[in-house]
Amino acid sequence: MVVDFSAKQLFGCDPAKTNEKIGDKFIYLSKGFLSFPLNIPGTAFHKCLKIRKVVTDSITATLKERLASSENYQGDLLDHLLRDQHAEKFLSEDFIVNIVFGLLLASSESISVTVTLVLKFLAENPQALEELLVEHEGVMKNRENPGSPLTWNEVKSMNFTLHDLEPDVISKNFMPFGGGTRKCAGAEFAKVLIITFLHVLLTKYRWWKIKGGDITQAPIVKFPNGLHIKVVEGNTSRPN
Repeated sequence: MVVDFSAKQLFGCDPAKTNEKIGDKFIYLSKGFLSFPLNIPGTAFHKCLKIRKVVTDSITATLKERLASSENYQGDLLDHLLRDQHAEKFLSEDFIVNIVFGLLLASSESISVTVTLVLKFLAENPQALEELLVEHEGVMKNRENPGSPLTWNEVKSMNFTLHDLEPDVISKNFMPFGGGTRKCAGAEFAKVLIITFLHVLLTKYRWWKIKGGDITQAPIVKFPNGLHIKVVEGNTSRPN
């Protein structure tokens, strides 16, 4: 679901209008990245490469359509990158395709795992959850129009939320946005998606943990039994 949403925002791929769900492909893609690099039919790595080609071919086809006619303009990331081609010489067509693919990849594994870790952290730390609620409800109260969407300035003002997304807060053994001298190119994109999700969840719904939340690493963070939560609309109180 996260990947399909990202694909629509990045290059206008709407699964509701096509039979293609890119999100389903990324399930196998992430497995292939951690497999032995043996490129022969039947191996996970071979399947990973085939899926990568299918996805990048889809992005390339959309790019060609946008270049062929200005009527195909949708205002998504792909359009902005194509518009900047004239000013930024490094933005070749291949480079743009790889940027979009990289952001899709960032939205697949990192976002789903990070959201689950954040929910686990909040479920086990009610004081942190309460502070988060105060921050997000405060953003809503400060708006001139309560029905207006979340803005970039509002996101930047969420100090406690941004702090909660730091790797040392989420988990000591998981760094969702890369580390060292280089961070993931899609780090900020992923953070904005997560903050937007949390904002909607916290201001429109109430939720609590039902079961699960055990973590394993093989080698990336996994939840073998999932994290089961109950979500209800409105300001329903959580059970004790």
